[in-house]
Amino acid sequence: MPGPREIIAIVLAVLGTFFLATHGNAANMVLSEKALFWGLASAVALAVYTVQPGRLLASYGSLPVTGWGMFIGGMMLMALFCPWQIPVTVDAQVIAGMAAVILLGTIIAFSCYLEGIRLVGPKKGSLYASVEPVSATVFSVLWMHAAFGAWDLMGFACIFATILLLSL
Repeated sequence: MPGPREIIAIVLAVLGTFFLATHGNAANMVLSEKALFWGLASAVALAVYTVQPGRLLASYGSLPVTGWGMFIGGMMLMALFCPWQIPVTVDAQVIAGMAAVILLGTIIAFSCYLEGIRLVGPKKGSLYASVEPVSATVFSVLWMHAAFGAWDLMGFACIFATILLLSL
């Protein structure tokens, strides 16, 4: 069970995400319905893959757990979507793009995340991961020129307070 400090951190993380997503007004959701759905689905997935492999990570480490998880998930998705039936022209650009996504965006990123979970534990790891809305906001401001205001700053403050509280 989370202690008082973790409960406060959870509240701050949720409050910070709320400020970033609504600008302080629940009736004024900045996200589309699809974005909200996928964000909530991602939160559930994060909770599952942060807590579920705890014993496996302790026994085998993050790399074998990541490898087997991706292999099993890939086989299931391959059977479901039959990618061999999709016409694709495979050239050097496609191979380089796939290699970058597979290696950098999946294997390395997920292995680092699971190693962090193994080191700090699932509660702290998932709360540290609450910094993701901050990076999403920063990238949307920089790349999409989205507006950035006081509510976003308050959301940042809540999320950073979560991290500081957990680091004590």
